[in-house]
Amino acid sequence: MSSCPQCNKQFETAPEELAFIDKISPVFNGKKYAIAPSKLCTVCRQRRRLVTRNEIHLYHRKCDLTGEKIISSLSPDKPFKVYKTETWWGDDWDPMQYGRAYNPQKSFFEQFGELQREVPRMALIIANNETSPYINHCWNTKNSYMCFNMGFSQDVLYSRITYHCKDVADTLFTHDSELCYNLINCQKCYDCSFLLDCGGCTDAFFSFDCKGCGSIAFCSNLRNKSFHIFNKPVSKEEFQKFVKEMKKGSYRQFKKYINDFENLVENGSIHRHSHNQNIENCEGDYILNSKNCINCYDTADSQDVRDGTNLDEKVTDSIAIDHAVLCELCYEGQCINGNKILFSMFSYLDDADCMYCDGVMSSGNCFGCVGLKRKQYCILNKQYTREEYEKLVPQIIEQMQKDGEWGEFFPPACIPYSYNESLAQESFPLTKEQAVNLGYGWKDEADRQKHGQPAELPDEIGTLSADITTQVLACENCGSNYKLIEREVNFYKSQGVPAPRKCFACRHADRAKYRTANKLFTRACAKCAGQIQTTYAPESPATSAAGPRSGGEKVYCEKCYLKEVY
Repeated sequence: MSSCPQCNKQFETAPEELAFIDKISPVFNGKKYAIAPSKLCTVCRQRRRLVTRNEIHLYHRKCDLTGEKIISSLSPDKPFKVYKTETWWGDDWDPMQYGRAYNPQKSFFEQFGELQREVPRMALIIANNETSPYINHCWNTKNSYMCFNMGFSQDVLYSRITYHCKDVADTLFTHDSELCYNLINCQKCYDCSFLLDCGGCTDAFFSFDCKGCGSIAFCSNLRNKSFHIFNKPVSKEEFQKFVKEMKKGSYRQFKKYINDFENLVENGSIHRHSHNQNIENCEGDYILNSKNCINCYDTADSQDVRDGTNLDEKVTDSIAIDHAVLCELCYEGQCINGNKILFSMFSYLDDADCMYCDGVMSSGNCFGCVGLKRKQYCILNKQYTREEYEKLVPQIIEQMQKDGEWGEFFPPACIPYSYNESLAQESFPLTKEQAVNLGYGWKDEADRQKHGQPAELPDEIGTLSADITTQVLACENCGSNYKLIEREVNFYKSQGVPAPRKCFACRHADRAKYRTANKLFTRACAKCAGQIQTTYAPESPATSAAGPRSGGEKVYCEKCYLKEVY
């Protein structure tokens, strides 16, 4: 047993992980350089990886090459050069110009950090987008605004982790949906608002865990039903009258609707112990079409993976990676794509045999490199022959072993974001003092614009004047400033929902609180009392991405759930 130096918890490295790191340990000139098991526990390791990813915090700054005003995920006070993304991909600069020889008198991480501060970084992680300002980690997106971690969508507003959608706003973990507002964990929905864990629904409102339903409101656990309110059948005329009143978009009335919806979810519904579908020998939640995935969350079409989150497609035989796609034999990585990528981040364009790299694209056999494109046999951005590479890398590893660096992910000094800007704060919230004590940076709230009073908007959306788009509003929750744009006002009016009184970050937090933590608990089935593993905490609140759940949900095992719902 080992003691984690960050959380002081006792932990043991799983035998499967020990066998895996032995398999992927690099071999040079016939000698294997065994990867040392991490000194940190699984939770603290994931937190360390997630600190490297900022999705929703954007800043104004200048491109360090052209001087152009740009939007970036890196604030101007960060000690990094930043290029506009299109400029970064261009040929007007060469990351190899920053290459330097390895210095055995200095630690590897110290030299790597120095290189990071010299090589320009992309302002935003975006590709193949059209007329979509203020987005990050988005690709193949059109006519969208303030969206994050999104792809193959158009006309989307204020959404996150949303794919193959059109004309939606304020969605989270939503796929293949159209003309929808405030959906969470939903698929294939049309003309719906305020749904959680629903699929294949049309004309549905404020409902939970409904599948294949149309014309429903305030319903839960329904299958293939129509014209229901609070799970009771109503006539078509009754339902249309109810919806007409609801779509006046009264903010006062919507607050009551949201309270009713929350009560429905927490107290008036049956919760399936997991959201997994079509799996074999998997442990975790929101796993789809996968096999042998242990301690994995939001994972699809993957196999033989441990300790992973947001694995989008065909991740196989890998451990301790997040936000990955098409990966094999990868270990301790964040935002990666390729084969045998070890201890790396933002190397997501078909890399191979890369170790301790940051932002390396379409490259292979690189060690300690930053921002390279289509390169091979490079160390600290300096070109070597294959023979020179295979001679020097073992020397660096041996020194890293002496310094206690080999086998560990990047330390806080090599991480580009402050703790509270990153995904780590959402999944593992810390105070400023706690984060700083662990060595992480912190972005003070004083840096956020806070002027004026909470917005005094008319109660009904239909009476909202056109000049509202010229006003600077203040979030009623945190006081941060935000604005309404014409496109979203038109969307709210078409959907009959009130204009928001909160900024995007607070609205996102409100949605995120409906998702459980990426952690399994043991509790009893509320029906048969059999023991189940679930992400719903048994009694005391479980910390989710945005805050605590009540822990009082009625959670059923698979057998009892299917019997009750179907």
